Amino acid sequence: MYKILVFGDSFSNIFNSFKDPKIKVFKYKGATAKGLTKNDNINRKDILKNIKKYKDITGCLVFVFGNVDLHFSYYYNLLLKNKFDIKEIITSYVKFVDSLPVNKNVAKYIINIYPSPVLQKNIPSQLVLYNIFKNDFILENKELILEHSNDELRLKRLYEANTFLKAECIKHKINFIDINSNIMKENKIKSNFIDPSIYNLHLRYEPQLKYLKHKITKCKIINKCSAKASEKYKKQKILSLKKKFYI
Repeated sequence: MYKILVFGDSFSNIFNSFKDPKIKVFKYKGATAKGLTKNDNINRKDILKNIKKYKDITGCLVFVFGNVDLHFSYYYNLLLKNKFDIKEIITSYVKFVDSLPVNKNVAKYIINIYPSPVLQKNIPSQLVLYNIFKNDFILENKELILEHSNDELRLKRLYEANTFLKAECIKHKINFIDINSNIMKENKIKSNFIDPSIYNLHLRYEPQLKYLKHKITKCKIINKCSAKASEKYKKQKILSLKKKFYI
């Protein structure tokens, strides 16, 4: 019986690391918060379908979106000279979560947008590896990308987005989860959260679990992920990356 339903981009996969049978994760690869605001969006439709399917047994709903918007869509719109308004996206995203037809005793949570651990110099290559743009186009626009990728600007975008996201959650009485306060110190990501890959947008899951477990207060989470399994993953990941020449 599922008590916690998690919907999100690839960052939502962290909840599978708990190995708690009460948790059901719906991961939408490359999904944006902006996409959820469109009525014909396939992810939006799937969320509505599963909310209805598990309506009677759900205790908590958790949403993990906005990472693709801030870390990839920003550059996509920058290079194509399109409008990009993260506040507008967040406003519609939170309204969608608020509008979901669930019982009053169901708790809703929205997790903050994560910081990017990728160094400024590696952002152009990351955009190619994540299939945001082709390599030739990235090379043509490399200076512009780097200009918008220094630590100060990225932190400013992150802080402004999460400050606004938190305010919108408060307005709609949705629980806002600030995990960044646990993984960052003095505006930098703590080393034990950084993945071995220099291009990986995701942070290591295992060190975050103990914090997330206590932030989902309405539903009790059992963490079955062992420290041994975490170290095994790290060693396998490093070996895999060496074969691909990514480290």
